[in-house]
Amino acid sequence: MLGLTSDKRAGSSQDDSTKVTVKLTAKSVDALQRASGTGGLNRTDTINRAVQLYDFVVNAVDDDDQNALIIERNGKQERILFR
Repeated sequence: MLGLTSDKRAGSSQDDSTKVTVKLTAKSVDALQRASGTGGLNRTDTINRAVQLYDFVVNAVDDDDQNALIIERNGKQERILFR
C-alpha cells in the first residue's frame, strides 16, 4: 500500500513536503527502528535519507562505471563500484 498526498500546512517550513503512507514489513520496521535509533534522526528524516540514497544507487547502477567513496570517521576509505 502506498498513498501520496500533498501536505501543505499553513505556516509550515516544509511547504514542498508530501505525506506518504506505506505498509512496511516487519523486517523493514526493525531496520527503520535501528537506523533512526543509531543515527539520532527521527523516522521521517531516516526515510527521506533512505529514499535519496536508493535514488543515488539506482542511478549509479544505470550509469556504467559509477562509484562511491565511503570515508569512515576513523579515516578508513572504501570504494563501491556500480557496474
